[in-house]
Amino acid sequence: MTRDDGAQKEGKPNLLLREARNRMGLSHQEVAKAIDLPDPHTVGRWERGISFPRAHYRLRLSTLFGKSLEELGLIPRDQQHEQQTQKPETLEMAEIPVEVSLYKHTIKPSFTSFIGREGSVARVCELLKHPDIRLVTILGPGGVGKTRLASEVARASQEQFADDICMVSLSALRESALVLPTIARELQLRENGTHTLAKDLQGFFRKKPAFLLILDNFEHLLDASSNIELLLANCPCLKVLVTSRSVLHISGEHEFALDPLSLPAPDTNIDELLHYPAIQLFVERAQARLDTFQATPENLPLITAICGSLDGLPLAIELAAARVKMFPLPALLEEISENRLRLRIPQSEIPLQRQTLADIIKWSYDLLDVQEQWLFRQLAVFPGGSTLSAAKKIWQSSPSQKGDTLLILMSLLDKNMLRPVAQEKTQPFFLMLETIRDYGMSLLRQQGELDSARQALARYAQKLLETAEPFLKGPQQGKWLATLDQERQNLSAALAWLLENKDSENALAFCEIFGKFCGLRGYWSEEAHWLKAVLDLSHNEPTSKLRGRVLRRAAHLAYRRRDLPTAHKLFADSIAISKNLDDQYNLAGTLSGLARVLYREHNLSSVSQLLAQSVEAARNSADPWSLANALESLSSFSFEQGNIDEASQFLEEGIALARGIEDSESLARLLNTAVAIEIERKHFDAAAELARESFAVATSLGNKPLVALALNGLADVAVAQEAFQQAKELYTQRLQLARELNDDPTIALMKLKLSELALKQGELERATVLAEESLRFFQAHGDHPNSHLASNVLARITRQREEE
Repeated sequence: MTRDDGAQKEGKPNLLLREARNRMGLSHQEVAKAIDLPDPHTVGRWERGISFPRAHYRLRLSTLFGKSLEELGLIPRDQQHEQQTQKPETLEMAEIPVEVSLYKHTIKPSFTSFIGREGSVARVCELLKHPDIRLVTILGPGGVGKTRLASEVARASQEQFADDICMVSLSALRESALVLPTIARELQLRENGTHTLAKDLQGFFRKKPAFLLILDNFEHLLDASSNIELLLANCPCLKVLVTSRSVLHISGEHEFALDPLSLPAPDTNIDELLHYPAIQLFVERAQARLDTFQATPENLPLITAICGSLDGLPLAIELAAARVKMFPLPALLEEISENRLRLRIPQSEIPLQRQTLADIIKWSYDLLDVQEQWLFRQLAVFPGGSTLSAAKKIWQSSPSQKGDTLLILMSLLDKNMLRPVAQEKTQPFFLMLETIRDYGMSLLRQQGELDSARQALARYAQKLLETAEPFLKGPQQGKWLATLDQERQNLSAALAWLLENKDSENALAFCEIFGKFCGLRGYWSEEAHWLKAVLDLSHNEPTSKLRGRVLRRAAHLAYRRRDLPTAHKLFADSIAISKNLDDQYNLAGTLSGLARVLYREHNLSSVSQLLAQSVEAARNSADPWSLANALESLSSFSFEQGNIDEASQFLEEGIALARGIEDSESLARLLNTAVAIEIERKHFDAAAELARESFAVATSLGNKPLVALALNGLADVAVAQEAFQQAKELYTQRLQLARELNDDPTIALMKLKLSELALKQGELERATVLAEESLRFFQAHGDHPNSHLASNVLARITRQREEE
């Protein structure tokens, strides 16, 4: 039998200890569990006087019951005489008048600056001033800064509450039954022996004109929420501020969600980075550890990447900044990217069970029930977050399939394991902080669930693409492009799984749709990566229509980048497959594409024939989208050959088809092609109207490449109307978009356009530099038509110099 005898053996029963236990309605077993005592029978032996608790158990009993050692009869005999001979004024803190402020010491002192949370402090203080708001819960994941915010609110509220503010840390408690005793201890309040502890607390707070009680780290003690609700109900002047990772779900609770520190967007100007609180925090804390550390234009992108990889969590940023003494910033970024969950927290600052970021997240994970834990793990495989419908589909494969998915998701949101994302006109969408998702992925690996979870993600992504595919042409194109944009990271992760599992058939089907999406949105580098990987995987597989279509996508992308030899080969391979398998739809696109390549290579003899064959194949396919695009290619070539009326005729049919199927992307391109025809005819008003419509359609769709193309039409009209400054601004806008898209051919073309403008305005030096840069690019990539245009501009510049 386990014994816990101290040095002193007592023969007299400890009635004070028994009475305290009975007043709280606790059994011997519940007391033993609360103080980590292995054998509950020992509590009975203490009460009967058979044995006496050791020192550490005496302290735990004092905390549990909210009483002094003397009030529990736990002062050893050899200390009793000394206790009795002390001066009366030093016997008990309870004898100090309650009017004297005893609570300031409960607010943790601050030794560092408070960055980026000033607005949050002000908002919480305003909530506490509202007469109808009695309970405010500061909610957020571990490490987001809830405790620090509460401390700052306490300091800012001292005048409002006349210093009657008490902050109680609950992080070390393991039992909800200890919450009220811990509050009483911090208030230095002792039971008077005639009421329950709850009644004593109510009596204490009712005597106060205003009192702010701050309860820090409440998430693991939610069973004590009813006690807090009872206090608020019976103490009209009491206000409670709680920090928690989980909502309390009691009457009158006002939730205040504390987000991580704001981070800059990827395209933020480097001069603005230091305006972001996350960056400021890292720099200040790094300088505290290494006084020579400075933020510079060279290292600010690295600092931004470090803060971003830590989700803007203040605790994580401070821990990372402390490592600048050891790691140069590039090495620190690599270390954190690989081991962020292992960032260690100083032992003095947090309970032993939460010594790393992983431990902090585990603390939250362990508070979930079994169903919540399972769904949390499965959703961690979604790098881009998940929709409600995705979560429901995933839940259908759960071991139990019991419970309402919506209620489980709401609970994960309430417990800050998921974060809601505001989406206009779409279904609910949820994200995980990357640190939390990392932890979820580690659990999937540990429990052998990772492969099945990734397979479930792939099935979801494939079904989504199959559903979206018919709508990527037509009136719902914009809606579905936005949907796929939202799922972009998930789609990439799903395709990666298919490739790793060498599922070439599904990978081809996936990439045919995903490639179109990437192409429309201008994600060309991403598209090139996936197209190459999928084509390499299926290289030795039997030919199929899908492979032919993916080859066509890869060829179009190579053409866009002016890698003409590669584009030529890929188009030829796709044509061979399409002819062999009678895929008229794909054949139309490949013939048109090959014709464009030959035109750039100045091999004009076959261009007209290929374009005519393209239109014929498109008509055979009975696909209006394919025919509209084939007619646009034929019209462009006819225009370049000077056949204006013929070009206009082809284009009018194409525009009518695009309008008929309400395909915004095709319509914007066709209208933009029509602009050049109307300018050539000197119909400037008609050209301007077409350019404006093209731009409006492109803007409504939100595709950067399409908007850039439409800007070109507006600029061409401005040049025709001799509005040179307006044209310069429009070409410059398109040049900027081309740089954002890494669209080198368009960058060269815009430089050539700006060179022509500079020539018209007499800026010969600028015109020369721009034209020479364009010519070098076009010559290097074998683009004969544009090389000819650039050479003509340089010749005109030379003639103008000679005339001067």
